[in-house]
Amino acid sequence: MNIKQFYMGRAVGFVIVAIVVAAVFWFFEFDKIGTVVKEELNQNWKTITNPQGVTFQYPEKLGTTYISAVEWPPEISLIKEKFVCVESGTEVSSNGQIQKVTVENKTYCLTKQAEGAAGSTYIKYTYTSALASEMLATVKFDLRFVQCANYDEPKKGECEVEREKFDINSIINSIVKTI
Repeated sequence: MNIKQFYMGRAVGFVIVAIVVAAVFWFFEFDKIGTVVKEELNQNWKTITNPQGVTFQYPEKLGTTYISAVEWPPEISLIKEKFVCVESGTEVSSNGQIQKVTVENKTYCLTKQAEGAAGSTYIKYTYTSALASEMLATVKFDLRFVQCANYDEPKKGECEVEREKFDINSIINSIVKTI
């Protein structure tokens, strides 16, 4: 064995050891990080078991001023069907708007039906997603969005910013993760 082969063998050995150490670290530490984030996210959430026997967690409040929950906590049901989502319609049509939404690599079929009333818009949401190969979770709830134009500044601006930053898709995805 010459000196070049000797150092090449050591370099390959070093790389293999480094990969193994990194993999072990990633396996144990990444799992802890994910657990901590999930615990922090859900530590102030309520746990409920619905009449169908489905247990899940949900935030008691949305943390918003100009957007409020009307039907809350969400109604969750499990259905034995395959996931299918055909996009169509608009929010104000009788069947609502149906669209595919992806959150953290999870695809949902979202149906939104909007109705206006006295300075507010009420939106009925139905999220459907596959939990297993032939098991769907359906999440239903209603939200009320006040018309920001009803306010003078600075409340009008605050309302518009809140609406722009509000991410109901992520909230629902976090709820579905707890089922």
